[in-house]
Amino acid sequence: MDRPSSVPCMSLPRPPSPYSGKVPLNSTDDVSKHVSDMKKENFSLKLKIYYLETTLSKVSGAEKFDVLTENVQLKVENESILKELATNKELLIKASSLVDSLSANQGSAQVILLHSLIRQSFKRTKYTISR
Repeated sequence: MDRPSSVPCMSLPRPPSPYSGKVPLNSTDDVSKHVSDMKKENFSLKLKIYYLETTLSKVSGAEKFDVLTENVQLKVENESILKELATNKELLIKASSLVDSLSANQGSAQVILLHSLIRQSFKRTKYTISR
């Protein structure tokens, strides 16, 4: 049965691509390189999923629950440590600015020593957060 020509064909709009606008694609070489990179990343993620699923399938039901519980606990601990690091970073920035203002007013050796200790601590915290 043919469709009447007076009835318009309705099509659903395409969802926007999650990668649109994120990478400037100026030429076909850029597009092909981007597609190639995305295919490599896709394959890598599929491989990770495969190995995780095979590892998880080897674990029994009770052990699965223990593994998943430990995973959740580690994620929570990780988030709390990251928040603590961010708080420490903010405190170090405030302390550094306070020492800067004190050292501008006074040129004592103690203020300069304190300032260098805060800078060292800030560098260590910055390194830890970036990891």
